[in-house]
This record gives sequence, structure tokens and C-alpha cells, in this order.
Amino acid sequence: MKMMNNKKNNRTSIVLGTIMIAIIAAIIICVEGAGFGLESKMIKSLADNIHENVPEAQTYKSKYRKANRHDSENETTRTKREYGKYLFVGDSRYKGMEKANATDEDVFICEVGEGYDYLINQMNNIKYEIDDNTALIIGLGVNDLVNIDKYVDKINEMSQTFDCQIYYMLVNPVDEEQETYSGYHIKNDDIDYFNQEIIDRLDENVIVIDTNSYLNAIGFETQDGLHYTEETYENIYNYIKSQL
Repeated sequence: MKMMNNKKNNRTSIVLGTIMIAIIAAIIICVEGAGFGLESKMIKSLADNIHENVPEAQTYKSKYRKANRHDSENETTRTKREYGKYLFVGDSRYKGMEKANATDEDVFICEVGEGYDYLINQMNNIKYEIDDNTALIIGLGVNDLVNIDKYVDKINEMSQTFDCQIYYMLVNPVDEEQETYSGYHIKNDDIDYFNQEIIDRLDENVIVIDTNSYLNAIGFETQDGLHYTEETYENIYNYIKSQL
């Protein structure tokens, strides 16, 4: 009788042991399954979070990619040279720059409020001033941003017929908030669009000087939202000279 009880107890132990092993195995499987599920959810959440927080591409890197190529890549492929004359053709912003920075080597053909028509009307004076040792730096457009096609066609034509090196200074930014108190209504979005069209469509031998990105990078100050302070004019002038 005692032996039978021992056998019965052994069988019970075996059964209980088997059940315990099965339970433990089930727990492990459930834990691992839950772990993988949790891990999967964590990975998905992390991926979604990364996707949602990726910043948009920098505006000026995208918009002025080609302009930067003119400014930086050309520095390695072309040798900077000293010109005998620097001919600045522009509007009131060049007028302000002339007062602040002009040297004996500089010639300024510029008037307040001018644009494409002024460029055409001054063509004989421009031709008179240039030779193969002249840097012609055009800085027009802020007063007539609608004339993109005319500017592109004329400057490309000039690049094919003039003996001098032609540079085009991109239209520089405005302070829109300060403009409202001065009666000006030029928008930086319109300036950006104009500049991108100029960059994309000018001949490769016209060198673009991206003073717009430069000013946005270092900051600028204006007198009335459109016209700059002497310090900012000096920064523009020095940057132009550094790119020739």
C-alpha cells in the first residue's frame, strides 16, 4: 500500500512538473511575443517621430544653389583678378553705396527709382566706360521685378557682345515690417522668385553675386525698409569686391 502511494505521488509530481514546464514555456513565449510586439511598436513610433521632425530643406540652399556655384565653385576654377575699373550700374541702392564707398577705380551709373528702361537708356554710357579690363556689375531689378524676361534677354545679349566681364548682383532683401511705415510694398518672396529666375536663365559666363543670401546670413539694417544704412552698404560693397 505504501509503495502504491509512492508511485502515485511520483506520477503526480511528474504531471505537476510537466504542467509547470508548460506554463513557464507559455509565459516565455508570451513575454517574447509581447516584447517583439513592443519592440516593433517602439521602432515604428521612433521612425514616425523622425519622419515628422525632419526639417524642410533650407530655402536659400535650394533657391540659390546655382548662385552659390557661381560664387564658390568659380573661385576654384577662375583666378580672381584686379580690374582697372569697376563699373556699377544700378538704382538708388547703388546710389547709397556710391556715397558710402566709391574709390577712384569705381564708376557709378545709377539713379533713384530706376530699372530696366534705365539700363537701356544708359547703354551708350556703359559702352563708353568699358574695356577688357573692366568689371561691369549690374544691380537693377528691385523697382521692376516684373521685367525678368527683359533683364535676362538683355544681359545675355550684353554678355555675347561686350568685351568686359559682366557680373549680376542679385536683388537684395527688404525689411517688410519697416517698409509699411515708408510706403513701400516690395515682398521678399517676389525678390526670391526674381533672383531664382535670373540664376536659372543667365548665361554661364555672367557671374552671379549672391549678396541676397549674404545679407540674410549676416543681417542687415535699413533706413526705411528698402534703403540700407551706411554699414550695410559697406558690407555689400566689400562682398561684391571679394567676389570679383
